[in-house]
Amino acid sequence: MEQYIINRDKWASSIVEGKYFYRIHQKHVEAYGEKGANNIVQNVRATYYKLMQQLYTDQDENHNSLLVGKVQSGKTSNLELLTALAFDNGYNFLIIFGGYDKELLRQSTERFGSTFETAGGEDVLDSENPVLFTTNELTKGSLSINSLDPEFAKQLLEEERPIIITCLKRPPAMKAALRAISMVQESVSGIVPFIIDDEGDQASLNTAKDKARNSTPTYKNIVKLKQELQNPLYLSVTATPQANIFQEDISALNPASIHTVQPGLGYDGASIYHLSENQIVETIQEEESPL
Repeated sequence: MEQYIINRDKWASSIVEGKYFYRIHQKHVEAYGEKGANNIVQNVRATYYKLMQQLYTDQDENHNSLLVGKVQSGKTSNLELLTALAFDNGYNFLIIFGGYDKELLRQSTERFGSTFETAGGEDVLDSENPVLFTTNELTKGSLSINSLDPEFAKQLLEEERPIIITCLKRPPAMKAALRAISMVQESVSGIVPFIIDDEGDQASLNTAKDKARNSTPTYKNIVKLKQELQNPLYLSVTATPQANIFQEDISALNPASIHTVQPGLGYDGASIYHLSENQIVETIQEEESPL
């Protein structure tokens, strides 16, 4: 297996592209071809470098970042490889807020479970792959969040098997995840967590009228989790970032940096189909008959 090293400035050690990066990259090659997969690599290398620079420069400051990508432009593929790179560099505990409805969370759970070949059921103890826990109905390769206890988490981390948790952005599910994560955090050493908030403009932000005194339930639970995990890297991902960018300064989710996820090669989006100056969509005047 090939291993790559990217030299960084003196503020941190080198970024390692190891077994997870190589494995996920090969899956992307099979799915998108060499050019498409290499395009993802370039995006992820640049984004991860900037994220680490932010963390090392301001270790006690704002660790929130906003990742912006166009609709259906390959954001999830970039997140997969970014997660792989994080796992290769010491991160071992990922929480994914995968949407406000169960269908979106199911898609996120199945996607990450399939990509990282997570084990579920009786196979989990015999596997060497990451283990995925979910607050949703169980899918192939996943376990219930209720089965995540400190002893099990300690065993997995000692075996260098990262933990992935997918959580519905609704208070009951978030509270269940927070209970499990709090018990693990209190009892298990060596946890290096990060959070991916998919569709980060949906439900996550504080929409209370008096934001200085009140918090909406989903926002409150995200803030509690960030506090429990002691200010982890928090990545909010969206194609519509306006609400995230224009949050009030008092918001605990205010991004300290913004990064764009470049579309994959051959991507056709709104700029192709919906702008007035294009050669694909023909505008028919009201007096003209379409027949």
